[in-house]
Amino acid sequence: MDVKPDGPVAGGDSFTGAVTLSAGTYDIWCPVGNHRDQGMVGTLTVAAAGAGGVAVQVPGALPRTGSLDDGLPIVQASVAAGLVLIGAGLFLRRRATLRR
Repeated sequence: MDVKPDGPVAGGDSFTGAVTLSAGTYDIWCPVGNHRDQGMVGTLTVAAAGAGGVAVQVPGALPRTGSLDDGLPIVQASVAAGLVLIGAGLFLRRRATLRR
């Protein structure tokens, strides 16, 4: 069962939906991209009506699914390649000057 808004939900906004479920345990996951494979999954337990209040445990923070450091090796490799090119250019320039 999909519970979806009529359109996209913008960053910082929220969406609330309502469904009627029988008592039981349900697997839930994020259907966006490969979020499910990255761990955006959970279990929803529905108690039978009249069973009394069931404590709901809400996580204090969202799970970390990515890192800002993912691009760091690319930056380091780019800087290293740039330094190698500058060094090679200076070497060739000096070599050309000495041949004159």
